[in-house]
Amino acid sequence: MPYPDRGHARVSGAQVHFRGLIAKPDGSASFDTQRSGAARDAAALGHDAGGELRARAGADFFTA
Repeated sequence: MPYPDRGHARVSGAQVHFRGLIAKPDGSASFDTQRSGAARDAAALGHDAGGELRARAGADFFTA
């Protein structure tokens, strides 16, 4: 079973607002984050958010 991960982005004018989440299937651990910035920087904001989640979760978060 894949691990749950979610992301939601909303664009408002020239701004983008992003929320991301990763969670273990059994609910024993989860991490979330948010980013806001210029819509033209959306890819960089998403990359940064992913890096934060990986760092907070630790290297073994995605192992069975």
